[in-house]
Amino acid sequence: MQLISKKTKNLTKQQKLSICKLKNTYWHWTLKNQYQWFKENVRAADINNILKVKNKIVGYTLLRKRKAYHKKKILRYLYFDTTIIKKSLRNKGYGEVLMHYNNKIINRQRIHSFLTCPKKLTSFYSKYEWKILSKNKFKILDHNPIWFKKAVRLNGMVFKLDKKFKSKINYYLN
Repeated sequence: MQLISKKTKNLTKQQKLSICKLKNTYWHWTLKNQYQWFKENVRAADINNILKVKNKIVGYTLLRKRKAYHKKKILRYLYFDTTIIKKSLRNKGYGEVLMHYNNKIINRQRIHSFLTCPKKLTSFYSKYEWKILSKNKFKILDHNPIWFKKAVRLNGMVFKLDKKFKSKINYYLN
């Protein structure tokens, strides 16, 4: 098993393609659309955490460097955009390995991380020190895909958010 953290600008075309193939096993688009989304939305400085087994990418997390606002002050943060483990390897401890690695990388950046997920996934992230953020404590300003229409069931979670932030944080995801 091997864990790698790379900025997007340092990924090879083959690594990007392997990531898109893995993502396509869960988010069913065409491979071409997955790759196009990656090219358009993943910035050069974003962090790609890769889990390899037998030299094949079997796990992946995307940490996107983004900005948020708290009381008109800019906050840098990492948007925990994607996490996936190859289907045949789920429930075998690889998710735990990848989450511990993600937390280590986030800690190195010295900024907090934010993610959105359905309620059924909050217990998974909670095991790794992620905290649910009350719905009145965050707002997403620039992202409204179809699945966000179910916002009642959408949860925001944070990792390493300083407790001094008691009022709403406005997040930009793109």
